[in-house]
Amino acid sequence: MNFQRSIIIVYITRIILFLISFVLSLIIANTLGPEGNGIYATHLVIVTAIAQLGLIGLNTGNTYFISKNKKNLPNIIGATILLAIIATFSVIAIFYILINHCEFLFKDLNKDTLWIAILSAPLIILNLWVRGIFLGLRKIKIYSLVDLVNKFVYLAIVVSIYLSGLFSIKNLFLAFLCANIAAAIIHLYFLTKFPIEMPSFSLIKKLLIYSFKIYLAVTFGFLIVRSDIYLVNYLKGNYASGIYAVAAYFADVIIILPATVGNVFLPFNIASKNSLKSMIAVHRHIFIIMFIICSFIFTLSPFLIRTFFPQYHDSILPFMILLPAIFFFSLVSIFSQYYAGKNYPYWLVIIWFFIVLLNILLNIILIPKYNYLGAAFSSLISYFLTWIIMIIITKTKFKTKYKYFPRFCDILYIFNYKNHLTK
Repeated sequence: MNFQRSIIIVYITRIILFLISFVLSLIIANTLGPEGNGIYATHLVIVTAIAQLGLIGLNTGNTYFISKNKKNLPNIIGATILLAIIATFSVIAIFYILINHCEFLFKDLNKDTLWIAILSAPLIILNLWVRGIFLGLRKIKIYSLVDLVNKFVYLAIVVSIYLSGLFSIKNLFLAFLCANIAAAIIHLYFLTKFPIEMPSFSLIKKLLIYSFKIYLAVTFGFLIVRSDIYLVNYLKGNYASGIYAVAAYFADVIIILPATVGNVFLPFNIASKNSLKSMIAVHRHIFIIMFIICSFIFTLSPFLIRTFFPQYHDSILPFMILLPAIFFFSLVSIFSQYYAGKNYPYWLVIIWFFIVLLNILLNIILIPKYNYLGAAFSSLISYFLTWIIMIIITKTKFKTKYKYFPRFCDILYIFNYKNHLTK
């Protein structure tokens, strides 16, 4: 499947997922209220954080090694299944230690609900690892199908518990668990159609060495996105984190589009002989698309939040601050996937490390004084600086004369990136 066709499928899928996510957020946020939504969002951050820690970058590693050589597929599938079993026990063991010996991390959170939520973490890890395999094979339809099933199952169960009067944070995470089980079943069904072999130690070693660099960089990037909700909750309480969570949730939904484009670009990037030129073209096109989307949403956001989320009118300003942060993040994601296809240099990991330190420091300084607005500004500053650094280093390292900013022809040929690249 060629790149343009893959992107069109991704765009259509993301539009559907956006609509489903909007309905879900409408039900959850308005039913729980700001304080309850803050508790829900904090539980969700903890689950996704533990899942991120367990990923070890293998999702991108799978894509990289399969794109490089399809003969690696049987061994990589075997390695993925083996490591998924290890990850399941490791995640449960780590969480058991944390919840019993680091209780200060989970203040005001329900342990039973946390345990139900944490059961989704190994499934999230498995689903992302298998997704990396299908991306490497360029099976974009399977990639999109599983995303849609996951969201539809979650929506169906959430609507059911809402109509039955059983709506609670605990039941929301039971629904979340069921949705991830459904996604895992479909992933494994398609996976069994390919040959599976016991992995060799040398392949696992190469896979983990490559994946670890990705793991560090993605984990640092994840901390920028997620640490703000946790810190707002920790420093300002459930109500403040509930208000900020609505803004951050919509930001996450918008981020999905460029992040997915970056993921789809990765296998093409690895196989391409002139991937730098292609990456810069994708960067220019994402610049245009995300500028239009963010500008449109910026204009409509006060009306949409006041109309559909009347309890969350205070979310308008942080969301409007986060929109330019989303724009810069979308551009950064294209650079990240380009370098992921080039064996991810350690200097890029170091950059992410210092950006995360800056972000956490800004959050600690700004949140006590400016509440959730401080968290939004921290994200904006962090992503803007990362984007500037990426451009400077790429131009310096490769001494390119390619145009990083959009031209008029890019607007005319936005879905035909191959034929409209100029130096």
